[in-house]
Amino acid sequence: MSSKDLLADPGVVAESNRLKNLFDKLDLNKDGRIDSEELAAGLHNMGYFHISKEQIEMFLQRSDSSNSGDLSLQEFVEYLQKHEKQLHFVFSKLDTNKDGRVNSAEIKVAFKNLGISIGVEEAEKLVSRIDDDNSLDISFEEWRDYLMFHPSSNIDDIIEYWRQESYLTQMDHGEDVGTPGTVSLWWWFLLSIFHFMYVLIHCMSRSIFWYLSSRYQNI
Repeated sequence: MSSKDLLADPGVVAESNRLKNLFDKLDLNKDGRIDSEELAAGLHNMGYFHISKEQIEMFLQRSDSSNSGDLSLQEFVEYLQKHEKQLHFVFSKLDTNKDGRVNSAEIKVAFKNLGISIGVEEAEKLVSRIDDDNSLDISFEEWRDYLMFHPSSNIDDIIEYWRQESYLTQMDHGEDVGTPGTVSLWWWFLLSIFHFMYVLIHCMSRSIFWYLSSRYQNI
């Protein structure tokens, strides 16, 4: 297919228009470029609260091919096209039955194939984190939109981020959960409190002992 045919392809045109419209939403001052402040504010306005400042800076560094400190429309579109292509590859690894959607059972199987063991509950929570339409599975569009501004498309980085971010979201909602693959943060929190109390009581007892000793010696 020639470049002229690609330009005329409805799918290619639709994708280019989607990314251009996204660029326009993030270009808050309408100067044709996006810097880190605009990117952070624009993503916040669009509901990307799970993307940290550090991830935004890393995304900008990786997509800024001219090293100008901001993004042109061309840089933005070209980077996201490559990034989304890799995201689609990762999605296809999770979509074990190849129906274009990923459910919790497929996530368990795919993770097991990658040497990661997770339970049914965690698999369901991973789905619910991305499942915007409450269909109990994940479409590629939901997957793409969730990870579009994540600075890495490496499957190991994505899985680590996805599991940790899902856990933190549950914590924000007040759910009783444990950290995947590690000791629960609640246990660390309680242990820290007990340790603090132990040190405090120990210091107080020593202070009281020395105070009473000095008083006794002065009698």
